[in-house]
Amino acid sequence: MVEINKCRCSAFGGDVRKASPLSLENTQEFCDVVSMARFKLMTSLDYINRPFLNRANNINNLWLSEGSQVPNFVGRFVASWSSDDYTVFCEQVKQWALDHDDDPLRELRRRVHALIIRDKQAYQRGIVRGFLDKAAKNKRILFDQQSNIAQLCNEVGEKDDVIFVNDKDFEHSSTQFEQLKGLSYAMRCHATYLLNHRLTQRRFVMVNAEKQATMITKPIPKRVKPIKKMDKSKDDQIELG
Repeated sequence: MVEINKCRCSAFGGDVRKASPLSLENTQEFCDVVSMARFKLMTSLDYINRPFLNRANNINNLWLSEGSQVPNFVGRFVASWSSDDYTVFCEQVKQWALDHDDDPLRELRRRVHALIIRDKQAYQRGIVRGFLDKAAKNKRILFDQQSNIAQLCNEVGEKDDVIFVNDKDFEHSSTQFEQLKGLSYAMRCHATYLLNHRLTQRRFVMVNAEKQATMITKPIPKRVKPIKKMDKSKDDQIELG
């Protein structure tokens, strides 16, 4: 904006003052960005809701179809499950598979895959609602974090098996359950980052849900530590208490 120096103008005998800058909230750009961000968030929520509910109901039906009550832990993110919870889940899958003449291992892989996608979509729903809740108090958040919202909506539009996380440390877990729990926690950390931090140039990592389900349901061989050979030259230094 060109600054107009304050001076006396003989043409109309008045003072020419500096033009006051237009506040960001009153600009057309701000209104357009906020409107588009809200539209994308609402569209993403509609896009997620049905498949999420279908998967959640599908998992619940493991018990309901057998005439049993759904355990409380099933309604929580896998990141908060205990190893006992996962054991109960696996036993229920096995029982369901045998009752329906299906292969228990193949059914477990299918159900773990469904759990992973369910958690992914649940986290995404949580971020969308988080942004909408923040915007209800201050719509400026939709402008300031437009890059985060764009990233979120792009992730929602990806194929089900495409999952974004900040890192893949969970793949180094020692048990199947810890790997599954770690994956759910990694998705949670990614969701929290998108909602609460400004998007930077950091690169996110993509993992495949189907491949993860295959890895998680495949026994992880225990690592046997090699036995160190004792240096006989130091035997005399060992004393019996």
